[in-house]
Amino acid sequence: MGELIPLEGVGSKGLITDIPPWQLEMGTWSDGNNIRFDDVSVKKMPGYEEVMETVPEPPLHLDTYQLFDSQVYYWLAFCKNNIYVYSGNTWLDITPDPAPNGDGVRQWQTTKLGAVIVATNGVDAPYWWPLVNGIPSTSVPFAKLEHWPDDWENAQTIAGFKSFLFAGSLYDNTTNIQMNRLIAWSDMSNQYTPPESWDILDPDGDAGTYELLDSEGPVVHLQQLREAMMVYKTDSVVTANFIGAPFMFGFQVLSPD
Repeated sequence: MGELIPLEGVGSKGLITDIPPWQLEMGTWSDGNNIRFDDVSVKKMPGYEEVMETVPEPPLHLDTYQLFDSQVYYWLAFCKNNIYVYSGNTWLDITPDPAPNGDGVRQWQTTKLGAVIVATNGVDAPYWWPLVNGIPSTSVPFAKLEHWPDDWENAQTIAGFKSFLFAGSLYDNTTNIQMNRLIAWSDMSNQYTPPESWDILDPDGDAGTYELLDSEGPVVHLQQLREAMMVYKTDSVVTANFIGAPFMFGFQVLSPD
């Protein structure tokens, strides 16, 4: 009769499929289906539950917002022409006035800068959710991002990095040109308000722009990765690193294609 061998911490290492099973440590699983690892144990996944059935219209993008000092947790649904927030088992309309002119093709992108959440649909000027005493309110709708330059009609992508707000692939109203390789960053901001300026000519400010001419591809996404801002183009990846005044950021091509 075989001997029973006690196994402790069976879920401590999780699932690893790219190493031969005989090389794995005790507590590591080589294969699995419909399971999850939780509290050093292995559990069966409970299945699926419909959560978007009550959304007033099909969302194009979802994001969350949790208050830093409480258990209040919001779901935000960005639709073609409307924005909704889920609170108290109810979806509430927090669409800005005038409503967004989404085209259903370009995707919403959102970012957080401190307590401020900013959203862009690639068609209109970016929006933000105004704060009341430092927190958002479900009775306050989104609004056009304060201090956004009138010369820029929209931004295809936007992201917070350190105390700056980055925007990429901007449409210039003065020249009627889509500056799709242009990166811009704002003045430094604080926890509760959007940046007060994007003026690159202000000698006392931090705002600036940089055109990524390393390749022909447009900027499609911005994402912070540790201490760098990753700039994703259709044909390359560029990193932006904080270097301080006067240039503020240095750019380096990470992947040429």
